[in-house]
Amino acid sequence: MKKICKDQVLGIIVVIIGAFFGYQTYLLPKTTLQGDPGPKVFPAIACVLLGLCGLILLVRPDRKPQKKFLSKEEWKRLLTLYCIYILYWALLWLVGYRIAIPVILFIISFLFSRSTKVSWVKIILYTVGVSAFMYVLYIVIMQTRLPSGILFG
Repeated sequence: MKKICKDQVLGIIVVIIGAFFGYQTYLLPKTTLQGDPGPKVFPAIACVLLGLCGLILLVRPDRKPQKKFLSKEEWKRLLTLYCIYILYWALLWLVGYRIAIPVILFIISFLFSRSTKVSWVKIILYTVGVSAFMYVLYIVIMQTRLPSGILFG
């Protein structure tokens, strides 16, 4: 009998998570706005992608010997990313999308560019450009409402 590897365990967990959140997405109410895709579209897409990635991890052959799960540095990066997600959620709740997106994009851009020595000007231009693009995409093109936060809502 073949020994199950960490990737396969991770694949099973990811498929279960995708199925659970897929079911929760299915339970969301339908939208009453004409032409609005509703609150189910993006979570459903994410759940399908999670499920596919989990299945790939589950069935692909183990090609190389297993190494340590995460090094100390990788655990630190993972914790940093989770802290950024929590900060993003808190900013969305408190001040809304218009402020949260530029702040989080700047933080992420700064963290990812530390080893490459990208200038502050490029990071700021990237943050402003992507924030503006996302705002235009959601507000002008898709005509959706974005969170305004409890301070400005």
